[in-house]
Amino acid sequence: MKTLSDYAAEFFKSKKLINLVNESLITYKSHLNCFVPWCEERGLQEPKITQELIDEYVIYMVDKKLSAKTINNRLKTINQFIDFMRKKGVKIKSSIKANMVKKTESVKKTLKTSEMKRIIDNLDITNRDSVLVVFLLSTGVRSKTVRLIKFGDIDFDNSILELQHMKNRKFNNIPLPSVLVDILKAYAAHFNLKKDDYLFFNNYRNQLTRSTIYERIRRYLETIGVEQHGVHIFRHSFAKVEVLNGIDSVSLQRLMTHQSIEESSRYVDLYSPELLRKQNQFNILTNQTYQNY
Repeated sequence: MKTLSDYAAEFFKSKKLINLVNESLITYKSHLNCFVPWCEERGLQEPKITQELIDEYVIYMVDKKLSAKTINNRLKTINQFIDFMRKKGVKIKSSIKANMVKKTESVKKTLKTSEMKRIIDNLDITNRDSVLVVFLLSTGVRSKTVRLIKFGDIDFDNSILELQHMKNRKFNNIPLPSVLVDILKAYAAHFNLKKDDYLFFNNYRNQLTRSTIYERIRRYLETIGVEQHGVHIFRHSFAKVEVLNGIDSVSLQRLMTHQSIEESSRYVDLYSPELLRKQNQFNILTNQTYQNY
């Protein structure tokens, strides 16, 4: 009889056969490498999945203080794995599934206006890290995306960045501000970039790793006196500035390559100046007609 590990191996193979991007394959494998050993530690070798087992695994992850986002991502994989085993003939009740846990919404951390100004004022096209942080701040692209961008992905004639390495292999492109295009032209000329060269690279002109890009940004921000560290903060800051300058949810979704408009709408809800305008217009301290209430 096939074991749970056997089905996990087949499930992973099925994902490779549909040519998923490597990052997605790594994610699926890591999720299963958490769930299957956990089941085996409890003596479950055969694929006898019950609702009680799934619920116990959720409690285990909560007790491990994993974030709701991490837990839900793992549960989505488990639900796919359960459906896969059903299709393979394993008798698992149709009602059994992993239910997502509730997320606690948090305020997205952004750079201060003074910090953004400092980053721009310190722009140096001969410094790869300087151009990198300006690029992140002015485009809002994810760090995993920027690591894959090659010089040839930029259409300088039309000021467009062609994103050919999107999740699930979806092609997308975003317009680039003319100021950034000029910066990238000068940067590329200084480093003599060719079409197949990575736009941002390590000391050997190879692709940056996830850990390297984080460390380089951290060090660079320290040198220019910016205390905020991390990479995703640039994405949040980009969205905040766009919203404060009047962008709508649909356009923001397009620029940030969000899969749903709900993701973009959260930024609009958080930072839209329209809400402040209405507060100033209708607040009781501004519109003192309370004697008529």
